[in-house]
Amino acid sequence: MGDDIKYYFNKLTPERQQLYKHIYNGLNRKKASIDIHGHYIFNEIHSIVEYVLLDNPNLFFVDGNSISYQTSEMKRSLNINYLYDNNVIRKLQSHINNKVKPIIENLSHLTVDSFQAEQYIFEYLAENIQYCSVPDIEEAIIIS
Repeated sequence: MGDDIKYYFNKLTPERQQLYKHIYNGLNRKKASIDIHGHYIFNEIHSIVEYVLLDNPNLFFVDGNSISYQTSEMKRSLNINYLYDNNVIRKLQSHINNKVKPIIENLSHLTVDSFQAEQYIFEYLAENIQYCSVPDIEEAIIIS
């Protein structure tokens, strides 16, 4: 987890922030299963997984709709499915980074407050983004 401000993370208690970090680290490392320690009910875990995905668009490769919860007497865990294999994820991340880098570099040359920075990014996206009707996200990202 970077030093970015995380909206949902900051709304959690310190104990739940630890679970959030644990889940984030497992997803970021593309683990197939994440063991859950502590006394959490399913709804809490489900909400925290959702918060992690909402706060972290860099985890675009996680199939949030197919995460399952497994429990036994010995352990509880999340079973994770990913939308792409590691090669495709690296390719998409590289493409995204190549698109974002010039935006950030241009923004760093401006003397702006956070509102002006957000406005710049919004205007940049509004002027430069192109939508397409390609059902495959990999192809859609490459087109744009």
